[in-house]
Amino acid sequence: MKMENEKREEMFSLLFLTVNSSYSHSSLVLPLLHSAAKDLDHVWKWDAMEKVVDEDPMLTASVIAERSPDLLCTTLYLFNHNIVMDILQRVHVLNPCIHIAAGGPQCTEENGELLLKKYPFLSTVFVGEGEEILPGFLREFSAKRNRRSVLPENGRGIYKDWVSSPYPCNDPFFRFDKPFVQLETSRGCPMNCSYCTSSGIPPRYRELSQVKEELSLLEKKGVREIRLLDRTFNLPQKRGRELLELFAAFPSMRFHLEFHPEFTGEELRETLKKMPEGLLHIEAGIQSFDEKVQNAAGRKSDPVKVKENLAFLVSLKDRFEVHTDLIAGLPEQTEQSLLEDIMILMQIAPAEIQLETLKILPGTRMEREKEKYGIIHSPFPPYDVMKTASMDTAGILQMRLYSRLLDLFYNHKILHEVMVKAAEENREILVKIAEKIKKEKREINTLLDLKKRFFFLASLLEEEKLPETGFLLACAWLDAGFPVSGLPVEQIQIVQNIPDEAELIRGTEECKNRRETKYYLLSGRKEERFFAYNRAFSMNLPCGIWRKYRKR
Repeated sequence: MKMENEKREEMFSLLFLTVNSSYSHSSLVLPLLHSAAKDLDHVWKWDAMEKVVDEDPMLTASVIAERSPDLLCTTLYLFNHNIVMDILQRVHVLNPCIHIAAGGPQCTEENGELLLKKYPFLSTVFVGEGEEILPGFLREFSAKRNRRSVLPENGRGIYKDWVSSPYPCNDPFFRFDKPFVQLETSRGCPMNCSYCTSSGIPPRYRELSQVKEELSLLEKKGVREIRLLDRTFNLPQKRGRELLELFAAFPSMRFHLEFHPEFTGEELRETLKKMPEGLLHIEAGIQSFDEKVQNAAGRKSDPVKVKENLAFLVSLKDRFEVHTDLIAGLPEQTEQSLLEDIMILMQIAPAEIQLETLKILPGTRMEREKEKYGIIHSPFPPYDVMKTASMDTAGILQMRLYSRLLDLFYNHKILHEVMVKAAEENREILVKIAEKIKKEKREINTLLDLKKRFFFLASLLEEEKLPETGFLLACAWLDAGFPVSGLPVEQIQIVQNIPDEAELIRGTEECKNRRETKYYLLSGRKEERFFAYNRAFSMNLPCGIWRKYRKR
């Protein structure tokens, strides 16, 4: 009995706190760390707590303090930094005996000591890959629990055994109940973007046989969506092509990839053309088309090649969607050059355009060079740029407005086709929207209601005289399920039937020729669209939409 009590006294408890951006997100960090330290399970008892950023920090802290683990570990990201620090500080006040440790992208070599100085409730900061650092720390915890330190003492931890490490999905802390899971087939990045914490870290790659085995395990568990954490999926291109061919062998899954459009050679193109419909979702990192801006940011690319390859990717929209990223506040970037980037993308017409403000992350080369480019940023997370030598604060705010307008209009699936056509008829359509908002002294929140966006666009299209876009706006109104009688633009006609030569573009042919079905016609300059309504198929939405091109 005495020996059992002594053994129990040697046990330590570890609580891992994960704070995600939403309930649908999950993190690989906990299963990766637990797998790396599994030989210490006889000494350490692990527990997990998973929260989201909008939950009550006081409630979370009180539960942690009551559980009273010996060690509380967490991961710091830009999106959760403030809320996590709020929780940790409350935990420390409620239960000062808990040793608090943090790691993650916010914990860099340059930032580690600053975090300890700024947050006295933090005891340990892990810099680099936790699998390399945490097991040793746990072994020596008795000696280190009353010390404050940054680990490792020099440099950053690189998990040398990652390539041959256990699959995280085999760990008991892996979550299979989320809408998607994350997967690593590589670590590090071959690019040298000065604003990225992965810059300069040599890539390491899992063998394709390992990736196949891990995917098979995930498939057996019913996983249907995979988000790859690989920084640049299509580098090297040969490996990217081989991975795509491997993914095609898992048709029940969907793969979200980060893609650099420049590196899309002929063999990779041919493979992409053969991908099954719906298998891929591609996030294409553009950041800027301006060569001067790219060079200043360490992201040297050929803008002509990037545009050509991006247009190719977008041309495969029947197989997969392409979302693109731009960054505002890059060095040497001007308001006009970024606006030009936006207009170029709107004409290439990817499914989405995301415009984010540059974040000056601690420990990056960009942070060290910020004075060189006159960069002024928030001193607190998310460290967003507020001014540069080439773009003043008014310009940054204007770009933030464009970002919001892209989300409200271009990125909305119902309005996407309308905005693409608008950009064809008037390249500066986004500028016109912004000008109208300011002229009418509108609050942007008044456009959160989709119906109000329709009427706003209808008024703008009339002012700018964009008839083809007006026709598509009317089609989108009906497609969204709004009433025929409230159409903001165009005249609609009641017709008796759908012409045989009309092509079904959405809905079902079954609703045709039904006694209760009603048919409506919208006529554009180049095409006609027919809309069928029957409540037996759909209450408010059209049950079928057909297109008929006009003869030239």
